[in-house]
Amino acid sequence: MNILVVEDDAKMREGLVELLENEGYNVNSAENGQIAIDFIQKNEYDVVLTDLIMPAIGGMDVLKEAKKNSNKTQVILITAYATIENAVEAVKSGASEYITKPFKVNEVKTKIRKVTAEAEFTEGLQLIDSKMIKAVSNPIRRNVI
Repeated sequence: MNILVVEDDAKMREGLVELLENEGYNVNSAENGQIAIDFIQKNEYDVVLTDLIMPAIGGMDVLKEAKKNSNKTQVILITAYATIENAVEAVKSGASEYITKPFKVNEVKTKIRKVTAEAEFTEGLQLIDSKMIKAVSNPIRRNVI
């Protein structure tokens, strides 16, 4: 699984990278939104874990670019400045989860497992739906069903 960590605080970023690599994930990291967008345009990520508030290009811009590049990418926003408005905007823009700082290590691991499991489940449902549509669109198959 490929994960991109976007965090302007070096210690936080390095800690997240170490944590996720220890969990067996392939991890890239970016110290700002522009570098993150460059990574997103050149690579496919299963999960993008991004800080919301960063200089110049923030987490919402990273979120939008990640979703534009691949709708399958799960984006988790992290912020120390949590508001209901931010959370609502993040979800409307396609964020899968929202984590507030300070957070516990297990919270990050749990959220990543949750969003990837939900994505796999959704993908499985779409596959079943497409096979069902194919089955009932054929008159012979439809009569058998």
